[in-house]
Amino acid sequence: MAEHSQRLHESSISLLTITNLVVNSQGETIPVSLERCRPEEEDGKLECVILDPKPGATTFELEVSVKDDIGYGRCGIVLGTKLEALWDLSDPDPDEIVSPGPEYLPPLVLKVAGESNMDHLGKEALNYGWLRSLQGVAVPRYYGWFNLSLQEGQSISRLQASDEDSNNRVLSILVLERVGDHITLKESEDDIEDIRDVFRDISLKYVVHRDIRAQNICQAPKSPPGYAGEYCSFHERIHDYRIIDFDASTLSKEHTRPVISSHHIVEIGTLYR
Repeated sequence: MAEHSQRLHESSISLLTITNLVVNSQGETIPVSLERCRPEEEDGKLECVILDPKPGATTFELEVSVKDDIGYGRCGIVLGTKLEALWDLSDPDPDEIVSPGPEYLPPLVLKVAGESNMDHLGKEALNYGWLRSLQGVAVPRYYGWFNLSLQEGQSISRLQASDEDSNNRVLSILVLERVGDHITLKESEDDIEDIRDVFRDISLKYVVHRDIRAQNICQAPKSPPGYAGEYCSFHERIHDYRIIDFDASTLSKEHTRPVISSHHIVEIGTLYR
């Protein structure tokens, strides 16, 4: 494998293998590999397009195992991972990197959904793409949207508690940087002002977050083992908070940035009443 002296770019992972999320008809855990997709929206309809690596581009297969349950949301569950291995797919004879550390990737989470919520994750992937310049600044770093059609008898183990999702034939996953705990609503005024500012950053991209609640406002990752925050050029500092869960968010150029920002600030004020 060629030497890589820097962290993997957010778009470098083209294949995701998960060792312990899917079970077969005998109830045995089996590894599955998911291809990276690009969400495309045309006339209000979301399409899933398999991404072909660019010629000469360095792309990787990442193997992970599920480590812990982090949370349950409206359209999926969030699972912590252990990074098991990494392969350089641009190398015809790749060596395996076992347990890749922070020189390659930060701690990661999987946001997992079945077929019924695949479009929600696709929309969230679209929004993370639109917020690319704010990844590591105001939102988590985003490493891709991956999908797999399950074979007969296969099911998603962590979704079996949900009748709606357990019979789905598609496994859909967002790979995101793991952030810290969500807010407690006992934050100091300085912290609340920083939360307002990260929403102001999001407003600059015309993204309207429509699910502002404590569970979607999190502390920045602890560094190490996570990556330190990127400098916010607008506020001239590094923020202490990250906003998550953009599946219900909308992109609006019909409203001005101050109007979108005002919407966010009012919603934050409601939280802290």
